[in-house]
Amino acid sequence: MLEALIYFAASFLVMLLFFGMTGFFMFFLIKKEVKWVGVILAGSICMTVIFAAFFTGVQKSTEHNMYEVMRADFEKSTQEVLERAEKGGADRAEIEAMRKGLETFFLKALPAWFITGIVFMVFLVYFVVRLIAVKTLKIENKMPSFSCWYISEEVMWLLLASMGVLAAGRHIETGIMGIAALNIVFFAANLYFLAGLSVVVFFMEKRKTPKFIRFMFFLLAVFWTVVSAAVILAGIFDTWFNFRKIRKGGSIWK
Repeated sequence: MLEALIYFAASFLVMLLFFGMTGFFMFFLIKKEVKWVGVILAGSICMTVIFAAFFTGVQKSTEHNMYEVMRADFEKSTQEVLERAEKGGADRAEIEAMRKGLETFFLKALPAWFITGIVFMVFLVYFVVRLIAVKTLKIENKMPSFSCWYISEEVMWLLLASMGVLAAGRHIETGIMGIAALNIVFFAANLYFLAGLSVVVFFMEKRKTPKFIRFMFFLLAVFWTVVSAAVILAGIFDTWFNFRKIRKGGSIWK
């Protein structure tokens, strides 16, 4: 029990240190009146460097390969899941397909999981730091309303190229390019999920949809795969069809 408490306290202090260092850096950028996109990008790079330095230090001090440790834990957990599936009547082909699916989704896409987590945490830090900057320095560091967010067309072409590499991987060996393409597709899917939610929020606000219905939709979008896929598609198609008639470079982005 005591060891668990010590581990929890140490983990909390480390995370607090990460957030604190990133927050001070982002506060400095806001003070220099760097636009919000630049603050988020620089903050993401800063937190990535801090995490990388931390894991490198842990790896050198413990002489353990952190990736191999995570992989061993993953394989142990996966084996337990597959054993339960086999006891439930699943045949060998289904079990092997499940194994490959879990490995692809968690291990091969680990960099995308890491980057997505970093960006999410940086956004949380940014909103806190931005609030402090508004209160103390009277600097607004304006960003567009969430209902007006969109993804540039260049990301779409990168996504299509990555999907092409994944498609080719069914017939030829793509190696590291295939893994990179998988991570790009995974991270882009998260971006387009946000873009799709932005489209939905725009029309909900326009039609003054009741808050309860909005809340229920957001729950479905997060927890029901079908709705999540529809939201991602909405974000993707908005890139080309511009459902909200947002003009690139318009005043709302200044």
